[in-house]
Amino acid sequence: MKSRKTAVAPQRVLGIDPGGSITGWGLVRREGAKLILEDSGVIRTKRGDPFSVRLRQLHEGLSKILQSTEPDAVAIESVFHAQ
Repeated sequence: MKSRKTAVAPQRVLGIDPGGSITGWGLVRREGAKLILEDSGVIRTKRGDPFSVRLRQLHEGLSKILQSTEPDAVAIESVFHAQ
């Protein structure tokens, strides 16, 4: 019996590494078995600003990235706190 390979549609995933001061992001595209980095960057906020201001900056930055990249999916790394 022959194995049948199914074509996998290209998929673009935006990965987010959250942080209060620096939030990193990367956009990867899958083409068959390959993963190709399309773009990446960081959103920086000032540690001295109130947390509400920093959250707004993160929201605005991520909104722009989502609108410009139009990913098929988003993956967010779990947040942990170092003791």
